[in-house]
Amino acid sequence: DNFPRNIYYWLYMFYLSKPVEFFDTFLLAARGKPLTVLHVWHHASVVFETWSWLRYGLNFSIYGMLFNTAIHTIMYMYFAYASMQWRFPWKRWITLLQIVQFITSFALTIPYLYLYWRNPQRCMGMPALAISTFCNASYLLLFLRFYRRTYWPVSKAKD
Repeated sequence: DNFPRNIYYWLYMFYLSKPVEFFDTFLLAARGKPLTVLHVWHHASVVFETWSWLRYGLNFSIYGMLFNTAIHTIMYMYFAYASMQWRFPWKRWITLLQIVQFITSFALTIPYLYLYWRNPQRCMGMPALAISTFCNASYLLLFLRFYRRTYWPVSKAKD
């Protein structure tokens, strides 16, 4: 009831886009590339996470959707460049942006919890907040591990 229709609509469109992202998983597997825990877990769990936003009405999830959409736009642009054998010099920055996205999600949680503490009836979505917090914590840890293994020390970096 308290979930604005325009936010619900865009979150629903975002939710519908998540299974489509499995397509790159199938492409990787078809090309014989290894599938990482990060890749499989992220694509599998984000469908459940975005469903929870809709189910429980987590209003501020719109910010996560917008940030994630921006990062995926840049990431798929990178994939397009790479498929044409063009050099895309900011590959490392895409991973850093993803890490910032997950850290930002925790920063957004703080005012939400404060508002919930002040007036629980006005803050919907606590089950979704718990699901998102768990998912984002796991994503953050996995992306940090990926970044460390791929780009650290700096001499190993291959942009």
